[in-house]
Amino acid sequence: MSKSKEQSTSTPEPVSSALEDVLSDTSLSYLRRLQRATTIELNTLFKLAAPAIVVYLLNKITSMATQIFCGHLGNLELAAASLGNNGIQIFAYGVMLGMGSAVETLCGQAYGAHKYGMLGIYLQRSTILLMATGIPLTFIYIFSKPLLLLLGELLEIASAAAIFIYGATIGKNGERWSER
Repeated sequence: MSKSKEQSTSTPEPVSSALEDVLSDTSLSYLRRLQRATTIELNTLFKLAAPAIVVYLLNKITSMATQIFCGHLGNLELAAASLGNNGIQIFAYGVMLGMGSAVETLCGQAYGAHKYGMLGIYLQRSTILLMATGIPLTFIYIFSKPLLLLLGELLEIASAAAIFIYGATIGKNGERWSER
């Protein structure tokens, strides 16, 4: 192994000591130290969370825009879009996002501990687990009309919501194919 590769794998990433410096500075009052520490923490959190916030907001905006346009078509269409977006799709999205977030935590810990073998194992296992979870969730999409009827929804609204869900599923897959 070359010397540069040895240095890159053994050299830890630089860590800022700004927060510790502020908290241990006894020349400042307690409230002033707390204020500065809070500012440092919020800046760090914002840098980490900003991309996730933007993605979440963009996802919500597309759902909201769809509901606005469906609302202009009529009450039945608005009810179908609302049930499709907020009922079925957000349920499936929430399950998959929650499981993906757990995997993200495990992978981050493995990467931070320099256990790259475990990182690969976590990724492989999570791929299998997420696919195994996605298959039953697919049946919720396929059988959305009977599920909505079972939950007490009117036949007219359940039928329209099922059509919306089928169209949204095909539309999402079309978006994925166009990104490739």
